Amino acid sequence: MSSEIVVTCENYTGFHKGLNGSRRRNVSRLAFLRAALTVGMQKTSGYNTFGWREFLHRFGIGLSAFSFLERRRSGLCVARAYSGLDMSEKGAASYWYGMIFAKLAGESELSIPWLYGVDWLRSIGLLATTAGTKERGDLAGLSPDGYWHVIEAKGRSNSYPSALIVKAKKQAGCVKTISRHPPATTSACITSLNSNPISVLLDDPNEPAEGTAWTIDEVAFIHEYYRAIRACISQSPYARETTDGRGGAVKPCDPVPVRARDYD
Repeated sequence: MSSEIVVTCENYTGFHKGLNGSRRRNVSRLAFLRAALTVGMQKTSGYNTFGWREFLHRFGIGLSAFSFLERRRSGLCVARAYSGLDMSEKGAASYWYGMIFAKLAGESELSIPWLYGVDWLRSIGLLATTAGTKERGDLAGLSPDGYWHVIEAKGRSNSYPSALIVKAKKQAGCVKTISRHPPATTSACITSLNSNPISVLLDDPNEPAEGTAWTIDEVAFIHEYYRAIRACISQSPYARETTDGRGGAVKPCDPVPVRARDYD
């Protein structure tokens, strides 16, 4: 049985032109859970502390999704029982599937390790936008080479019209510049849960004639992204704090005694 999905990239140009085409990518349960824990925030109510409650919330999302993911010979698929969910349940689940697979595709195809919700960035003051259209992509990510990427993520449990791709591309492509530079990519990301195996489309629109300008505090962006992990480590009785010499802090942990049967 396989845990692979199909990722298809279309309409990328320039440096990213080589991405165009379809590839099979393995998605383990651990990778899926990690993506559920780290994909960008979309709501602010109750999340301001960004501590253990948020961690448990995301952990629960990842675990609940396992109920409907199954491996088949063709690859990773959504179980037939998924179609029996109530429409409101299915809508919420499809949304999170779309966000999680966008996170995974952003990593594998665009090399984006940090991906955050645009609305969340605005709510905590890390992102400022000029006046313009209210439409914008769901996620913004900074790749290791210092370039910004924007993704509009959508998950669908049934077939979707081409108009959905057009709309998602428009939303992703509405940003003209980020911190005075054009984003490297502005991708629509559509996850098809009814395909066999699950398929993800990444489509990069043409450069917009008009768009908004974003300003992002990059250092604060990365610090905020790992706030939950830092908070979790800081509460460990085995942690001790030392400076890393670069303005941050690390907490190496003392060995935790375990017994072999703990892993049985």
